[in-house]
Amino acid sequence: MKVFKFGGASIKDAKAVRNMVDIIENYHQEPLLVVVSAMGKTTNALELVQAAAWEKGDWKTEWEKRKMFHDEMMANLFADPEHEVFAVVDTLYFQLEEILQTAWEDFNAMYDAVVSFGEILSSTIIAHYINTRGIACKWLDARSVIKTDERFREAWISWDMTTQRIKMDVPMLLEEGMVLTQGFIGSTISGETTTLAREGSDFSAAIFANALDAESATIWKDVPGILNADPKRVANTVKFEEISYYEAAEMTFYGASVIHPKTIKPLADKEIPLLVKSFEHPEDEGTRIHRGLKTAPLPNIIFKDNQVMMTFKVRDLAFLNEENLSLIFHLLNRFNIKLNMLQNTALSLTVCFDNRLEKIQEVKEALEDQFIITFQEDLQLITLRNYTIPLVEEYAAAHEIIAEQKSRSVFQLLVRQLD
Repeated sequence: MKVFKFGGASIKDAKAVRNMVDIIENYHQEPLLVVVSAMGKTTNALELVQAAAWEKGDWKTEWEKRKMFHDEMMANLFADPEHEVFAVVDTLYFQLEEILQTAWEDFNAMYDAVVSFGEILSSTIIAHYINTRGIACKWLDARSVIKTDERFREAWISWDMTTQRIKMDVPMLLEEGMVLTQGFIGSTISGETTTLAREGSDFSAAIFANALDAESATIWKDVPGILNADPKRVANTVKFEEISYYEAAEMTFYGASVIHPKTIKPLADKEIPLLVKSFEHPEDEGTRIHRGLKTAPLPNIIFKDNQVMMTFKVRDLAFLNEENLSLIFHLLNRFNIKLNMLQNTALSLTVCFDNRLEKIQEVKEALEDQFIITFQEDLQLITLRNYTIPLVEEYAAAHEIIAEQKSRSVFQLLVRQLD
């Protein structure tokens, strides 16, 4: 069987949804599970809605815009205005509005409950549309099989339970047709909705592929495959025809956005190849990620925007010892902060991570008694993998460098974010 994943850009409007189903038509005669994201920019919009509701502000204006977006999508996809999908989606609207009007004690738990509706709405609409095209399609609520802990917004998978549930539920559905489900979302053992961090739909596809021992997983993107840099930032990019799991994991670790960082391991564990293909040119080969490849690596240029640099300096001029480091790293792990770069001196530790204001405040409050803490915002991290000296010189000359670090194959520049 195969697993496909279609992201928000591939289902951003009715034309894109029709194109997605055109692609599926070529594969639905064999076992196929399809994972979809929210449509277009719905996740961003629902983040605004949730934040406004949390602050007891005006969430209805933005929510009405998102309802109108989905209503227009359905009007363009379904010729029959009495089709059952309209009533089903109205029920989902009502459920979300109840959640938004509920008094929540945990911001992150509310976030997951609200933002997950982007995937629920898109998958519901698309599943009904696929059936109108004469393709048997079964809708699966991913929350019933993807089981996680209670780290809301960045939940960790309970692998044994998840694998067991997928193996128990999905094969029966596949006997009746293709299966359509959601990326990005899961639930706790008690049934509370969780999310797997932004862009987590790729990871969801890998989870399903692993549990089902899929022949392959395919991520359909608006690019021809994996490129050595973002074509919106770098001219004359080069597409990789194939790369190893190792190379792909390294690229995602440093911030290459074409694949979610957690996607590779579940596939590599069972040697399931990952294909990255263009939904605009589905006949093209794209990029194949698999094991055992031995080719000369190309330079990669990877950008991570909106970075913060935080420095912890000891207060008493004693050396920064293992006990100090253990305390800092324990707190960073507790707040689920992923470090993108770190440096230390005799008296201080400097780390770089994605800028989220609430994380900065949590760290400061927990550690400011032990350390002098400073931080800088509005930074960009540029990672040059398999770098050449001319490449380093080019990027160093074009930016105000805040910090830099290099190893044999990786050169990182933390620079002032350009407008």
